[in-house]
Amino acid sequence: METKMSRKRRLTASVFALVTAFSFAVIGAPPGAAATTPISFQFTTVVDATAVGGSSSTPMRVIYQFNPDLAPGSGLSGSGENFASYGPLEKIIFEVGSQCVALAGAGTDITVFDNAGTTFVEDSYNVRASDAAVAGKTVFGLNLELARFLLVDNQATMFSDTSLPTSPEFADAADFQQSALQLRNPTTNRRTTVSAAQDAPFQLGRFDPHGSIGEIIDEVNALPVSSDLKAKLVAPLEKARTLLEGTLLQKNIKQARGSLEDFIKIVHTNRNRLGQEAAASLRNSALFVIDELPACA
Repeated sequence: METKMSRKRRLTASVFALVTAFSFAVIGAPPGAAATTPISFQFTTVVDATAVGGSSSTPMRVIYQFNPDLAPGSGLSGSGENFASYGPLEKIIFEVGSQCVALAGAGTDITVFDNAGTTFVEDSYNVRASDAAVAGKTVFGLNLELARFLLVDNQATMFSDTSLPTSPEFADAADFQQSALQLRNPTTNRRTTVSAAQDAPFQLGRFDPHGSIGEIIDEVNALPVSSDLKAKLVAPLEKARTLLEGTLLQKNIKQARGSLEDFIKIVHTNRNRLGQEAAASLRNSALFVIDELPACA
């Protein structure tokens, strides 16, 4: 997974105002053409959740899936000379500590800024969910109004245009990030923001449990064991891999987790035939995939 430790920077007023305005825009646009397989990225950082009963370094993970063929301007914010928004997303999942909320459809998008701003010219990348996407959704028992993360490059080298990135490598150029969930108490209407410090570490990379399972299958097929045992081991892995193709669905995740647990049971039963070292490796690889699956979808 590509890794970038953020360096503390002050977000310039020009880009901040532009992104904040877009976060609450209500401009509609038709969705792009459907793609056979969405691209999946994973963003991780830590946020200060003390205001809602969490810790000052509560883990936050954002898994989001999008159609790489989305047209510029298809997102909530439309497009302009130095920016383009893309949406709606196939799925965007926010995990904050033990909390998990899955969002999709209208109100989800990605906005790419290239050489944006006036006094300070920067590149940035904004992934957010608002408006219809968050309606009726709760986190920490509070109503969710906005969820997003933003990556900013002060040197404006992150992008050369406003095309939708299909690889997470661009994040290596980011100087800092802003991640936030805006929440509202349904009784008092008091708003609370759960956010990350600008110097909080972050990572952006691909989310690919399908590929990870494929690697386990390759590991099984390379073992010096009978074809019958290989077939028995591969069967639940193939089932899990098929379930995790395309857009993530809660029922598919549950069934895939069950298939991976079935695989682990088969490994345990045949650990003497496999050899203790190989059995441990297969078990740990399957547990890694299980742990990586989101808690909701």
